[in-house]
Formats: sequence, structure tokens, C-alpha cells
Amino acid sequence: MGALGARRGRAARDAVVMPGRDLRALDARRVLAIGSAETGSAARLAVLMARLTACDPARPLAEGFALVRDDGGGLVQSAGSLPAGMLLSLEFRDGVVAARVEEGA
Repeated sequence: MGALGARRGRAARDAVVMPGRDLRALDARRVLAIGSAETGSAARLAVLMARLTACDPARPLAEGFALVRDDGGGLVQSAGSLPAGMLLSLEFRDGVVAARVEEGA
């Protein structure tokens, strides 16, 4: 019975020690998973911020372009739609100025 008793003792000890090892392994996996999720979230946020910046209507103004609006405030998309004498507003990065069409297209 000595060998059997020793085996029982080892089995009881392993039953107590092994769950601790399993918990440490699970905790390490949890830490890695959280870190991975945070890294993925940060990368997704960076992509969304880049897309949002690209859609910013002020961006072309910062690059030297102007928004041209007719006398009703609508955006002018073609010179052909402008009759002579029409009042326009030109929006630049640093402000808005008025302009008048001298000759139609």
C-alpha cells in the first residue's frame, strides 16, 4: 500500500497545483487577448480618423482651393452656369470675399 498511497498523494498534490498553473496560463492568454484587442481598436481608430480627415470640407481650402457660391449660397460647379453680372462669394482658407461675374461663359 505504500506505493498506492504515494500515488494518491501525488494525484492530490497535482490536483491542487495544476489548477494554479492553468489559471496562470489562462491569465496570460487573457492579457494577450486584451492587448491584441486594444491594438486592433487603435488601428481601426487611426483608419477612421484618416478617412474623416480626407472628407473634411476645409481640407481643399487649406491646400489653396476656394469654394465658389452663387448669390443663393449654392455651390457653383461650372463656369457655364454663370451669367454676366451674377454676384458670387469666394470662400478661402482665411475668409470670404465677394466677386461679380463680368462676362458669362
